[in-house]
Amino acid sequence: EEPFDFADALGASVRIAQGWQQKQPRRLSVEMPEDLPWLVGDQRLVRQVALNLLSNSYKFTEDDTGTVSLRGFTRDDGALVIEVSDNGIGIPEEAIPRLTEAFYQVDGTLARNHDGTGLGLSLVKTFVDAHDGELEISSVVGTGTKIQVAIPKTRVCAPAEIDSTGHEAVVFAS
Repeated sequence: EEPFDFADALGASVRIAQGWQQKQPRRLSVEMPEDLPWLVGDQRLVRQVALNLLSNSYKFTEDDTGTVSLRGFTRDDGALVIEVSDNGIGIPEEAIPRLTEAFYQVDGTLARNHDGTGLGLSLVKTFVDAHDGELEISSVVGTGTKIQVAIPKTRVCAPAEIDSTGHEAVVFAS
């Protein structure tokens, strides 16, 4: 774990998602304030969380009329949040509690229309737990899905600076 720029990590995932737009035309909306703080954690895992959430939104949102949104922001309690939402097919309410189980798929039949192994949200849950975070999923069938990941204030820090001894110094928000 090390300090890293939260906005840069999310931006890396967005750039990958933008590459999907040629094969899967969706509108991609990104909202992040310029002054997002840094985070202490595993940057690779945080990027993967955003990427998995974006991938699911792309997969379950229709071409051309579909909109996928990513927001990065600081919650009132100081937690850093990744929010991915879409206007896709949605998830039945009774399926939501099982979404983070490994290999669980809402439609596991051979005739289903979407590829995948059912590991994406299971991995997201594991990576969020590794950062002491929270995962919240809300969805309405036929309307879309919103997933929020909140990483606690205890992991928020100012950008690393070089102190008077030449060593990198990190100042935590809490």
